Amino acid sequence: MGCQFDAHDDCFSFDLWMRAFEACGVAPAAYADRERPADEAFPWDVIDVGVSKRFLWREYEKALAGQTTPDCLLGECPGCGLPRGETCHSLASAAPPATTTESAARVECPLPLSETEAVYRVRYSKTGRLVVVSHLDLIRLIDQVIRRAGLKSVLTQGYNPKPRRVFSDPVPVGVASRAELVDLHLYHQVEPVRLVDWLNRFVPEGLEFLGAARVEGGRPRLPSVIEVVRYRAELRTAKRPEVEALGERIKRTLKGESFPVECLSRKSGRRTRLDLAERLLAGDWTFDEAAERLRINLTWRVGPHLPGLGVRDVLQALWPGADEALDVLEKSEVYMDDRSEGRLRPVVLRAGD
Repeated sequence: MGCQFDAHDDCFSFDLWMRAFEACGVAPAAYADRERPADEAFPWDVIDVGVSKRFLWREYEKALAGQTTPDCLLGECPGCGLPRGETCHSLASAAPPATTTESAARVECPLPLSETEAVYRVRYSKTGRLVVVSHLDLIRLIDQVIRRAGLKSVLTQGYNPKPRRVFSDPVPVGVASRAELVDLHLYHQVEPVRLVDWLNRFVPEGLEFLGAARVEGGRPRLPSVIEVVRYRAELRTAKRPEVEALGERIKRTLKGESFPVECLSRKSGRRTRLDLAERLLAGDWTFDEAAERLRINLTWRVGPHLPGLGVRDVLQALWPGADEALDVLEKSEVYMDDRSEGRLRPVVLRAGD
């Protein structure tokens, strides 16, 4: 009947769906409005999720009554039916539920709690296997690290409260970074170096917290504080004529000669043409001719009011075929414009910053 893209409000047609139900002899109310008994076979009963149907039905009844089930990591096992050794029991078992083991209990955090909120700007690295992890998954991972560390986060307001944290603009998937930033809002008043040391006890391989500093009221917030970034790239199978051509392109661009770069806009999904000469601040390179290996450092301006300049797009424009020859691609540094001194200052974020 021509129903397409019905997830979009402007494409959805209620009348067409009703006609389709009528043509197929389906009564929608029998599925949408009917209350089902506990012993009815549900379509998803064929999927074994480990948790028993009796437990799920009990949770449904408790939800209707406005009752909650305590977290099994913090108290007694609710008997969901998921086998986890001695810490969980089947709902059908007559044995009393057991408490969690010490290994599953919440970690005792040594950092003192405070009634007032403190904001810490933390620098971290994303390397190794984590370069293929998306930014949304990385946010969840850092939230898990904070929970495992036993830290008390300030929560957002609203129906679905979440830990309050603000991230700097992330690198694309597949790009490593040693200069990622996040503002953590915590109920802990501690020295930043102690916070970093404690968090690093709970991180997985590829994630490391490098430094932190307190963010006092009135200081610029992320991501607007970052005005310049530097990327490092290493390419293999480079030849001297190609390297010399690359050097000439960088030199001319730094002198102000227009150098167009086509970049993919994350918002519109369209490719836009930007002039690298308006953004590039520095560029240097070294060439190991024996190993046919080229190392490049590029530094350019960024900011919330500037269109995104993709690092892969820049490399591809400067070195056609860079995607195939790329071995290392990493955000190595971020800078803020220190107007009091009239210079760019790396955001190193050590305890004394």
